[in-house]
Amino acid sequence: MANHTTIGTFRYMAPEVHAGKTDFRSDIFSFGATLFFLATAREAVALTTENLQSVRSPSAWVAGIAENVAKVILKCLARDPNERYKSTIEAMKSFSEWPIEPAEYQRCPKHDFEFYADRGDAICPFCGYEADFERRTQYVAHLLEQL
Repeated sequence: MANHTTIGTFRYMAPEVHAGKTDFRSDIFSFGATLFFLATAREAVALTTENLQSVRSPSAWVAGIAENVAKVILKCLARDPNERYKSTIEAMKSFSEWPIEPAEYQRCPKHDFEFYADRGDAICPFCGYEADFERRTQYVAHLLEQL
């Protein structure tokens, strides 16, 4: 008898994962669970998908979610893998129009890196890591001086 290890977050796992019968369609379920969370800030299933009941439409949680967006998400979350999309690309192409505005990006000249700029004062993540590292280094040096 083989031992299997399942890695992941239960709330995002397809029901068939618990029976050890996964394939690419299991990823479609996880994709749908992620879309559900992004649209509603709630998880699609309560604790585990092992005994998955019907998933409520995202539009039941958040008014204003377009019906076509809710349908795409619910099809990804279908209990039966055969009822899901064949790929995440197919799911994305099912939107009659893209449901969100594209994010604004900036380019960091120091690191030649594009990053999402949600605020005017946003900085490149690498610049942020460097600044944080420098602050921590100075703090540790200050602590060592106190000894």
